[in-house]
This record gives sequence, C-alpha cells and structure tokens, in this order.
Amino acid sequence: MKKKYLKPLAASILLLSMNLTQITAFAEEVKTNQLGAGNVTIENNVGMADTINVSGVTEGAIIKIYKDAAGGAAIATTKVAAGKTEAKLSVPQLGVGAGRVFVTLTNPRCSESNRTECSYTAEAKT
Repeated sequence: MKKKYLKPLAASILLLSMNLTQITAFAEEVKTNQLGAGNVTIENNVGMADTINVSGVTEGAIIKIYKDAAGGAAIATTKVAAGKTEAKLSVPQLGVGAGRVFVTLTNPRCSESNRTECSYTAEAKT
C-alpha cells in the first residue's frame, strides 16, 4: 500500500473507533424508567414467606427489593422470565406490622431505576 493512502485510512479507523466508544458509553447511561407503585402488590403472610408481585415489566429485567430508600443491600432479587411481563419475589419476613419496601427495575442494557416506595399492611391477626 502506498504511503499517501495510509493517513486517510488511519484517520478513518480512528473515527470509527471513537464512534463505537461513544455508542457504548451512551447505552450505559440510559436509565430504566421508575416503576409505578400500582405495579407492585405485597402479601405480608402469617407463618410463611412474604411475597411481592411486580407486573408490567419487560422479560429479562432485574427486579430488586430494598428495605431502605437509599443505600443498603437488596433483600430480594429476581430476573423476569422469558416471555413474561411479571415476576414474584419471596422474602422470609418483611415484618409483623405494616411497613414499606422500595423496588427498582433494571431493563436489559440500561441502568437501575430510581426506587419506588411500596407500602404493605400488617400480618392478619390470628
């Protein structure tokens, strides 16, 4: 190859690699939309694990449940199954009394959403 073709070729390769880097960076910055509290139902069961049902989600999405509005580790996590738009999570014990949890959603190729506050009622009296 002659030298006069090397500079334009090198410039084209550089531009192509820069564009791919920008596309990758952009995809990593897209944040999943926050769930509506109406998409979450919580059953605070007596004598067995509590359940959290999340609907209106995308297959492959990751759902996380937190006890705190910010920080802290997730107390439950699941991935929405293929072909499904809902998921069920199990938590050993949310608490005997009424309370709240915070739910996030992470769609494929997106970052985690903001936390949605979801209230639950006290366990039924026996």
